Amino acid sequence: MDEVIICEKPRSSEKIARALFPNAKKKKYKKIYYWEHQEEDKKTIIIPAVGHLYTLKPKNPNEELFFDLEWAPVPEVDKKKRYIQDYIDAI
Repeated sequence: MDEVIICEKPRSSEKIARALFPNAKKKKYKKIYYWEHQEEDKKTIIIPAVGHLYTLKPKNPNEELFFDLEWAPVPEVDKKKRYIQDYIDAI
C-alpha cells in the first residue's frame, strides 16, 4: 500500500523526508518539489502544502445571511492566492 505524507510547509516536507528516508528522491511537479521513496512494493510521497488549501464559501453569495456553505479551493475564493492551486494539483 502506498502512502502520502502532507506537510504544512515546503521546508518542513524536506526535513521530514530527509529524517524518514535519507535517500528519498527529490522530484518536481509544476513548481512544487516533493520527495519520493520506494521500498519493495511500498511507495511513500512526502509533499508540501501552504497553509489552508480549502475554505468555506456561501453557496448563494447574494443572500444576507450565510447558512448554506460549501467547501471550495482557496484560489477560487481569493484570486491573490492562485499559487496555492499548484499545491492542490500536486497533491
